[in-house]
Amino acid sequence: MKISGVSHFLRVGGLLTALALGATACGSSSASKKAGSTPAPSTSSNADTSAQRLPAGCHGGVAHDVDSTLAILTDPANCPGSVNAYWKTQLGDKWTPPVFIPYRDGEAPQDACGAATSDPQQFADNAFYCPRDDTVAYSRDLLNSLYKSGGPFLPVVVLMHELGHRADRIAGVTGPISRSEENQADCSSGVTTAFARTAHRLPLSDVLGAARLLFKIGDTRNFGSELAASPNAHGTPTQRVVAFGRGYFQNIKACRSLGQSSTGSVA
Repeated sequence: MKISGVSHFLRVGGLLTALALGATACGSSSASKKAGSTPAPSTSSNADTSAQRLPAGCHGGVAHDVDSTLAILTDPANCPGSVNAYWKTQLGDKWTPPVFIPYRDGEAPQDACGAATSDPQQFADNAFYCPRDDTVAYSRDLLNSLYKSGGPFLPVVVLMHELGHRADRIAGVTGPISRSEENQADCSSGVTTAFARTAHRLPLSDVLGAARLLFKIGDTRNFGSELAASPNAHGTPTQRVVAFGRGYFQNIKACRSLGQSSTGSVA
């Protein structure tokens, strides 16, 4: 969703068949944090023994708690399965470690987008990419709620979506209308989820949980009849899951095709 230059995420039901539909349609193939800093997970003592052979600063093994799951976002680009490793391979030196801006509901985030509005409620229960200063802000209240409802990967897939927006802007492939751009970011979150799972950092249950979440927060305003080009339009519940599935089962090229749709279609 976009408001005043802000790329918002806001908007899970057992529709797991929709994730399978994504494969078919594609042809299958709580430590507090300071604003301006990234989440800083600690190294788990229960990490897989293979982690001992990883480069310094990398985490390994299947994520099982908040720290080990957040590490998928924050590990450096030389770490297998990390989001930074994936986007570095795609964008080279254009990709730099993202800056995360946490805030609480009722506050405006301490970034350029937060400074541009006088209404903090615009940011309540939300997470978004701010292109004005290249930051990703998130409501701690939103992420805590997601964690309580479905475990530590749900907040991570939300932030993967926002990092997808960031990657699209860096690559110069932002979508022509809001819904196609949002579906592209959902697809990108599927790609980076698969990247982490291939590196044995995620259980399948987390993948299915992410699909359920995207279905639950799909755009159902006006019974799905909202214009795809409306500034805040996201994919419908089914579109969001299919977009995620296309990324998970295919690759970033599938996401680029979604992003360039003039209708917001995921077909």
